[in-house]
Amino acid sequence: MAGAQFFVGSLAQGFPLLIPASETPLLHGRQRNEISIWTPDAEGKSLKPVPFEFRELNERGGLVFRDPTYISKVRKQLGNLPEKESNLGALSWLHQYVLDENDLGDCLKDCQSWARQSLEKMCRDKAGILKKGYEMRVQKSQKVAFIANCPPTLAPARTPSAVVVDLKARTLTSKEIRYEFSEKNHMLLESFSLADKGEEKGKGKYIPMLKDSELHLYAKLKYFFPLHFTGNDVRSELVGYTQGSLVSAGELSFFLDVLSFKIRMNLLSEVSMFRDAIHVPVILTLPVSGSVLKPGSGVFYGFRYLGNDFWKDVQTDLPRLPKEGGAIPFAEQRTFLMRLGSTVVAVGIRMPEVFREMGFSPALASPEDLKAVDFPKTKSDFGIFYDITKLQKGTHKFEIWFYVGKVGEEERLLKMAREGIQIRVSELAWAQ
Repeated sequence: MAGAQFFVGSLAQGFPLLIPASETPLLHGRQRNEISIWTPDAEGKSLKPVPFEFRELNERGGLVFRDPTYISKVRKQLGNLPEKESNLGALSWLHQYVLDENDLGDCLKDCQSWARQSLEKMCRDKAGILKKGYEMRVQKSQKVAFIANCPPTLAPARTPSAVVVDLKARTLTSKEIRYEFSEKNHMLLESFSLADKGEEKGKGKYIPMLKDSELHLYAKLKYFFPLHFTGNDVRSELVGYTQGSLVSAGELSFFLDVLSFKIRMNLLSEVSMFRDAIHVPVILTLPVSGSVLKPGSGVFYGFRYLGNDFWKDVQTDLPRLPKEGGAIPFAEQRTFLMRLGSTVVAVGIRMPEVFREMGFSPALASPEDLKAVDFPKTKSDFGIFYDITKLQKGTHKFEIWFYVGKVGEEERLLKMAREGIQIRVSELAWAQ
């Protein structure tokens, strides 16, 4: 698929790049341990290997957890033999490359010819037949990488894991972020902390920004009394995780059983944490249509804010929850930005266009906003409210990105939260 363009998440410092292997079809069927990625070195005169990882996806785009630290298998449809190493086995369209943009070098005007010549020398097989490869270029920058079907002659330098998972402490920790989840309900956040930039390097002190998240599901049934469920009524647990050198990911299973009403709601989510970014793709399955609900019904995920005043500090294009159950304006991308000292966190909520007709869109809500629509009382300073009254029965998907940067990078971070960055993948034109 030469010349294809697609969007991936990025941020100011960590720049995680998630590249679908479907963009490199000429490499499908090749052994993953024979695929290498190269980039110009600091002097721009030779190529160096780039550290990267493979992640396996299922047909719905969800991650497959096959790591030795695998806890339990909850997706019976995955099939195939388990693999203990991400670089073993054949590459297929159900894979994803993971890179860190910090590892990519700049390709200036005179880079193209010598870089391809170097690759041609390294990537011929014993019969002299050229291998297949692609150029991956970050648009609006000089950063470039070359993906080729040949074992690296030099192994990329191995670094400690960018994110460390500690199940006993219930934390995911990088140099920039510490994420602690609740002991009783793993989908709830106990604290979200940022590295203290005022401390000497290496001391490892983190300052909390968000704390004590809470979940409320409130269903005002048209022909029955309202149903109110909180995090105490929801079972959510970490059922699998992987820890790589660039990213650590966990799989969360969430379900709510109301046996007397024969209602079952399922939510399957994955949390991928990079050095200074978090990606949460959400798959939500509703057992009934929202048409049986009255206005004011919805899902609220709230937080205590440990900054000064969230409503004065926040920079956002998210609408406030309308009074008296009014419609929430739809947009495919919504963002909000928070500050803590010299650090900035941009949050992007990306909704597929199909949600427009269903009126499923997020809104920021304060305790006063919730009270105005007769929603149950909460302890949070703010939260995200989703109106589910028009949501259809079935499975629905959306995604959330958190990006961490510095004061002065707000505009760029918000753009990344809305769109990600563009990467162009094109087939290499080998010399004949």
